[in-house]
Amino acid sequence: HIAYPEYKKGIVVANADGSEPKQILENGDLIGELEWSPDGTRIAHDNYDDSKHYALYLLNRDGTEHTLLTKDHSVNEKSPSWSSDSQWLTFHSWKGEDPKDIYIMRSDGSERQRLTYQGGYSPSWSPDGTQIAFTSYMDGLSGIYLIGREGAHLCRLTSLIGSVDSLPVWSPDGNY
Repeated sequence: HIAYPEYKKGIVVANADGSEPKQILENGDLIGELEWSPDGTRIAHDNYDDSKHYALYLLNRDGTEHTLLTKDHSVNEKSPSWSSDSQWLTFHSWKGEDPKDIYIMRSDGSERQRLTYQGGYSPSWSPDGTQIAFTSYMDGLSGIYLIGREGAHLCRLTSLIGSVDSLPVWSPDGNY
């Protein structure tokens, strides 16, 4: 199946060929990025709502149990990415004009942990669940970084001056 947000209408799920679209969530807010859990049972998404902030939600694939995971209306949280075991999410978070930083939390919203303190956005979890790739300007240049799941072993992967490196994604097995 494929899932996609319909502008200010909600979330639609359809067959892979686009046939039989079904709206599984009716919502007038602006729904942003969606990501299926690896086990295929849930969809994580960010949502820009009436309080003028982004929050993270979970939704069962059939549209039931739409759960707000992040409840602080003074903070924006966006770009969810699942761990391979479907138990954890990584995302970026920011408040006001503060830099975005990378966080993880369990898929029920518990055990929230901040991983970066110098900026980071658009995280992507490695297939083996040990690392998170993300974009940052922490040294003044756009680059792709890796950080361990526990927040250690930060390293920059790209170093091309004058390029804008961003939005990393892993190959399914992590080898390419």
